[in-house]
Amino acid sequence: AAQAAVAIENARLFESEQEQRRLNEALALAIAAISGTLDIEKVFDQILEQVERVVPGDTFNVMLVEGDLLRIVRRRGYNHLDVSQEAPSEGNTIPTTHYPLLYKMMTSGKPVVIPNTRSSPDWVRTREDDWWLSYVAAPIRIKDQIVGFLNVNGFQVGQFDQADAQRLQMFADHAAVAIENARLYCQQQEYSEQLELRVQERTAELQHRNAWLEAILNSTTDGILVVDCNDDIILSNPVVENWLHRSLSPADAQRLREAVHTIAQQVRSGEKSPRTIVELKGSDLELVAAPIFETGPDSLVVVALHDVSHLRALDRMKTHFVSNVSHELRTPVTTIKLYAELMKRSPLEKWPEYLDSLIREAERQAELVEDILYVSLIDAGRLAMEARPVGIDELANAAFLSHQLLAANQGVDLEVKLSSAEGMTSSPVVLVDPGQMMQVINNLVENSIRYTPAGGRVIVSTISTEAEGRVWAVIEVADTGWGIPEEELPHIFERFFRGEKARQMQISGTGLGLAIVREVVELHGGRVTVDSQWGEGTTFRVWLPLVKTVASETEMV
Repeated sequence: AAQAAVAIENARLFESEQEQRRLNEALALAIAAISGTLDIEKVFDQILEQVERVVPGDTFNVMLVEGDLLRIVRRRGYNHLDVSQEAPSEGNTIPTTHYPLLYKMMTSGKPVVIPNTRSSPDWVRTREDDWWLSYVAAPIRIKDQIVGFLNVNGFQVGQFDQADAQRLQMFADHAAVAIENARLYCQQQEYSEQLELRVQERTAELQHRNAWLEAILNSTTDGILVVDCNDDIILSNPVVENWLHRSLSPADAQRLREAVHTIAQQVRSGEKSPRTIVELKGSDLELVAAPIFETGPDSLVVVALHDVSHLRALDRMKTHFVSNVSHELRTPVTTIKLYAELMKRSPLEKWPEYLDSLIREAERQAELVEDILYVSLIDAGRLAMEARPVGIDELANAAFLSHQLLAANQGVDLEVKLSSAEGMTSSPVVLVDPGQMMQVINNLVENSIRYTPAGGRVIVSTISTEAEGRVWAVIEVADTGWGIPEEELPHIFERFFRGEKARQMQISGTGLGLAIVREVVELHGGRVTVDSQWGEGTTFRVWLPLVKTVASETEMV
């Protein structure tokens, strides 16, 4: 009997050891599942599989709390049963308040065992779970909050005991770890996604801002650059790039860099918004600088470069204008004063001679004032224009007739060659204001006579010709005078410009005549060209759009 008792005890101990080993193995596999993946459904499947090894149940499931509801998220052991069609499926929700037993576990936080569901007052029986005769469950707890339940059901009465409840609680605790890990992972993922979205939004915002700034830098007509503490250019817009690397000579580009260095040093020394003008060949640039952020020896400096060539040109034109007009006004005024004084001291028989000179100088002064007023009307857009069809031969012949006396007095041979006299049936017709166009031709003819020495020749001619895809009526004034120096040709149509020869010979004028010629011709849709060789003569051509007259209509060709 003693030996039998020993054998029974040994068998019990062996069985207990085997159960403990199975429990340890199952827990180890559950832990491995938790450590190996963040997929909560795979973890629950593994936990239920291991629970089945150590808890003698028939069906197993995991429920999670969602507010006042419980949702079955995973289950095991239902598919091979006849009752599986009536059993709750994954995704089904169960009201917590309908099941006092679950509410009890939520408040106590401890597992429960019901050996016989049919005799338990806490069990709420439904048609779907009538086949459950025993039940064991453990709460899944994270910190002090119940987040779900691990449930095992049996088809036999007395199928579970407290040992099963304790084992189940171990797995429920592991399930809580898995849920917490998954929750933290989801939070991290959500935070990462939000962070990535914010980074994308911020990146898009910065790209938009950079594109906006780049568009401003690229579209502005001023140059903009930024230099670092070593005065190296770290940012520049296309205008600056064009000046430094294309349009300016290497020497001028170096002068510009030196000016940038100087003005940047002025900023770093504390000077506020320093300005300077750099005079380069063909360009005058104004530089204005300011610090980026704070002023200091290492601060970045932004420099704006504005092309003030036209302003400087206007200033030079103003200076020339004042000089020329002052001289031109002073000369007739001085002469008038001189002859007036002579008339006071001379007998009456001398007065007619002096009066002729007085009239001539007064007319000269009136002409100067008229030219200045004429230019002001053009600038203000108030020059009266009454265009009508006119033959260019008529204009050229009128200029020829009105200047014969001046040409004879200068010893210059004045000729006219009209297109109608060269075999054309009629004169080319243009749509112009006759008075304005006569002033243009008169200016050109008078200039040619004045700048042609005695014995020379001035020819006024008209033709029609095709150029640039259209037909033009051309009035040409050619002379055999001194010509125009090559360096002066680009400037002869500028206001107040007078050539060196005119000043040396003291030929009267304001420097407005050719400027008026070009601007009036352009107002009529035409253009003025000039060919000249120094010492050989000059040819001016006035190109006007040709029109043809048909009945009472005038049509542009």
